[in-house]
Amino acid sequence: MIGVGRADRRTVVAEDARFRRRRARTWRDVAARSAAFGVQPPGASWGNMLYQAQTTMSSEPWLALFPGAFIFGTVLCCNMLADAQASVSVAE
Repeated sequence: MIGVGRADRRTVVAEDARFRRRRARTWRDVAARSAAFGVQPPGASWGNMLYQAQTTMSSEPWLALFPGAFIFGTVLCCNMLADAQASVSVAE
């Protein structure tokens, strides 16, 4: 890291730690789902709702619209929050 200041190095280390935690959390969720510890099929989750709505997309598109919109909004808000947090940590 030649030419990188201390604050920049701290930001890089913090981002790397966040990425590692996120990756570990993702793998833990994948392992739980493959071991059948996740949400069971009768349970409601946005992913299950989207999957079940695939068969009725031509006649009832709203069944996929609302869960898809909520997933999109959640991901968008998380990205905006991460960008704001990154800009605040860089400004410090």
